[in-house]
Amino acid sequence: RLNLTLTQPLLNGFGTNATRAEIIIAENLRDQTAVGFEVEIIRLMADVELAYWELVATRQAIAVTAQSLELAERLLEETRQRVEVGTSAPIDMVQSEATVATRDQELIYAYNAAANAEDNLKGLLGFDLPHEWQVRIETTDSYNVDPFLPDLEESIETALHKRPAIIQQELEIERLNTRVKVARNQALSRLDLIGSYGWGGVSGTSTVEINPLGETETIREGWGDAAQQVFDFDFPRWTIGLNYSVPIGNHRAKEQLAANRYNRDRSGAQLAALKQEITRQVRFAVRALEDGAAAIDAAVASRRLAVRNLEAEQTKFNNGLSTNFQVSEIQDALASAQFAEIQARVNYRKALALYIAATGTYLEAKGVVVGYPGAPDSVHDYWKDV
Repeated sequence: RLNLTLTQPLLNGFGTNATRAEIIIAENLRDQTAVGFEVEIIRLMADVELAYWELVATRQAIAVTAQSLELAERLLEETRQRVEVGTSAPIDMVQSEATVATRDQELIYAYNAAANAEDNLKGLLGFDLPHEWQVRIETTDSYNVDPFLPDLEESIETALHKRPAIIQQELEIERLNTRVKVARNQALSRLDLIGSYGWGGVSGTSTVEINPLGETETIREGWGDAAQQVFDFDFPRWTIGLNYSVPIGNHRAKEQLAANRYNRDRSGAQLAALKQEITRQVRFAVRALEDGAAAIDAAVASRRLAVRNLEAEQTKFNNGLSTNFQVSEIQDALASAQFAEIQARVNYRKALALYIAATGTYLEAKGVVVGYPGAPDSVHDYWKDV
């Protein structure tokens, strides 16, 4: 016999999802991994940028501290001249010398903080060889930037569409939904349509009558005769029917279906919580930019007033209407105002980086494209949408 049989499931096992589920899930996991790779790139790039601005701030602090030390040394020299001509008491030298010593110490601390910030940046950049740690990193980007006020609602909408974490969670829900579909199908009874078509052949030893007198003749045929009948299609036959089976209880399949539904619903709740958290992050980031812009304006005004105040106090000192102690205090106030401006500008650049990351546009804003090999060709996918 030569038979061709086709079994088509009509309930349990029906559709391409039943056979292609693992391929679909594997493709989904591949996409999730690719998105997770982007998340790691954004995290690393944001850490590098924040470390870079910290290095810029510490080096600017060195310049301010050095300027403050220079002012203190100039005041010390002026005080020494006043003591020599008798217009100031020798005790005034002690205050000026103490101020110079303090600011000299502050300059040492500033150099140390800048060195630590540079080493931190080198670590993030992957410096590993000994000679690489001796290379000085030159900061070329300035922290000066024109502040802008982003639209809150537009920023939230952008974040909810572009944040890789949301895309990754949505892919996870798709994967779990595929699991639910497969589990729902496996919980069904089996109803199979079975059809067959074939040909048969007969051979062997048989006795047949050859005339009305009852005489017989023995006919002997071999395997070749039966095979020849099959391939000559002499005796076709076909069958068609339905095979229905019901598992008793089917508790295992029902358990799997309930578990997959729970995991899918839990993942949906996690997506809602993630969107809520991202909305909160964007709102914080927008407010940080608004506060940063206001802080810059206030710091610039404070620094300008501190410069004018020092000029006025220096004039009074030159005319004998002030003391070196008062001048030193105002010099300290100027240094504090300059530090505050540096910190305000750097904090704004950091807030800007965090805002871009919060809205999911970090790679786009930095001009970074992540190479993705794409989906490989799947074999036997001609009926994948059936």
